[in-house]
Amino acid sequence: MGARRDEGMRFRVQVTASKTKFFEAGITILGDQGEKGVTIAGLCAALGVTKGSFYHHFASTDAYVEGLLNYWELEFTDEVARLSGRGSEAGDRLWSLESLVAAYPHAAERAIRGWAASNPSVADVVTRVDQRRIDYLASVIDELISDPVRSRLLARIGVAVLVGVQQFDPRPENEELLAMFIELQHMASARPATVSESNPSKGTI
Repeated sequence: MGARRDEGMRFRVQVTASKTKFFEAGITILGDQGEKGVTIAGLCAALGVTKGSFYHHFASTDAYVEGLLNYWELEFTDEVARLSGRGSEAGDRLWSLESLVAAYPHAAERAIRGWAASNPSVADVVTRVDQRRIDYLASVIDELISDPVRSRLLARIGVAVLVGVQQFDPRPENEELLAMFIELQHMASARPATVSESNPSKGTI
């Protein structure tokens, strides 16, 4: 009887996956198949578990999607900010941030942004994430240049570069993306151009 009970316990362990594993699988599926691939059957197949394991954690697909988006925000915004914030110098924090962002699950983020076009709840999360990323990046840049207005402009450019690269190439090379971020750093350290410098025809007769 004891041996059978042990076998049953091992079996239950094998067919149960944690919430985090379901979210990690969802990010992978988003990158490979888009939001249409995020189904209970697809998730369970990816993890090799039964649907009972899914319903152990989530009441419905909608509940799972809400949790998945929350996981995306926590892991790729909050956690990235926490890890990059360990540096004592602003320049070190910026470099750490850029390195972490270069390793984002870009294909999944592209899928999430596409999903937002047809799902208002997803759109709300994407808008919030973008705003929070801009806010954090602006705060780091401002420590370097002490110019809040310009820091925010550069932060918006940085997030725009990330989003643009993801749309252009869902699986960009980390080195290429890092090179773009390094150019952004050069922009931050350079003297800002005036309108007349960037467009000499302005202000002339």
